[in-house]
Amino acid sequence: MKLLSTACLLLLLASCVRITEEEGDNMANVMAYDPVYRAIDTISTVTIEGKRSTVKAGKIYAYGNYIFQNELNEGIHIIDNSNTAQPVKIAFLRIPMNTEMAMKGNYLYANNHDDLLIIDVGDPSKPSLLRKIENVFPLINQQYPPQSGRFVCPDLSKGVVVDWVLRKVPLAKCLK
Repeated sequence: MKLLSTACLLLLLASCVRITEEEGDNMANVMAYDPVYRAIDTISTVTIEGKRSTVKAGKIYAYGNYIFQNELNEGIHIIDNSNTAQPVKIAFLRIPMNTEMAMKGNYLYANNHDDLLIIDVGDPSKPSLLRKIENVFPLINQQYPPQSGRFVCPDLSKGVVVDWVLRKVPLAKCLK
């Protein structure tokens, strides 16, 4: 009888505490991929800027005494390599969402999200955008991060997903 009374008392106490699955998830941060957004109008703007340091280096192309180095998802560095012992960055082509480039003759071909840019680099110190052909490339899958695991479900009303960052987040219900 004493055992039955104790069991009933524990059951009564346990029924007073209610934690739903969602509240439980909110109580602990978990490591998950979190989408990084950009407004669509900021992705379409291509500009020529001053030199800057390289953070996420991508492909490189040599053209005469110049080197063109991709900065993943940001643009292309133009580097004067006439003195191979001391290359000098001279400009940065800000091309949001740029991941690929190719050269033929005096022309640099680069992607800008889903568009193709043709840039005249006959004078690499003064590149000029000749043409932008829209919707050439299929959109990358913005719904999932590059690695499997937990991730924050993207909300495309916040803009275009341009990257995924692994960090602690309070709630990550999506799973790949």
